[in-house]
Amino acid sequence: MSNHRNALNNMLQNKVKRGYKSQETIFHSDQGTIYSSLAFNNAHKDYNIIRSMSRIGIPTGNPIIESKNGWFMKEMYIDFNQEDFRNC
Repeated sequence: MSNHRNALNNMLQNKVKRGYKSQETIFHSDQGTIYSSLAFNNAHKDYNIIRSMSRIGIPTGNPIIESKNGWFMKEMYIDFNQEDFRNC
């Protein structure tokens, strides 16, 4: 759970640095197991963050995030040479 808290702290610090401290924070995600896990949800309880989730099985409900996630997974696959099991 410390990884979740570190990520949240990082995100909120960057929000302040960019001058958005007074603006509401909305965290939108899909229904993936990470985002719906108890540990991830508990990590948010101490922060003033509004949670928002896409509807189950409807990737067009959030095409920007779906596109980013697809790009990110492709880059991870390439960068970490997923075809070579010794890197896993």
